[in-house]
Amino acid sequence: LYAVQSAGAPAQHDAYRDGQPRAGVPVATFAEGVATGSTYELTAGALRHALADFVLASDNAIAQAVRDLWRITHNLAEGAGAAGLAGLRLLAPRLAGRTVGIVMCGGNLDAARAVEVLSGGTPT
Repeated sequence: LYAVQSAGAPAQHDAYRDGQPRAGVPVATFAEGVATGSTYELTAGALRHALADFVLASDNAIAQAVRDLWRITHNLAEGAGAAGLAGLRLLAPRLAGRTVGIVMCGGNLDAARAVEVLSGGTPT
């Protein structure tokens, strides 16, 4: 089990890495569903216990994943919903030859942002 977080909101990822809780970390990502600036005791232990790794994906990579999911599956995922594909691309060398699955969720991408992302931009 792998987790993916936007590089623009690294609090949860960084806490996973060093075991130190975070609060009030600045957030700069369009992937609102993973835009957390704080960690939570309830989930921190579960993440440390269950994850094989936790990776950070750039907003550019997440936006490309939104575009690719639209093109390939005809499903419009929000940034957080496409983060799994962005993370899978980062992990591909380590997972080569294995059968993998990603969770694709979320449809909270507003029309203006969808146009921006699908046109090749990376929202701020």
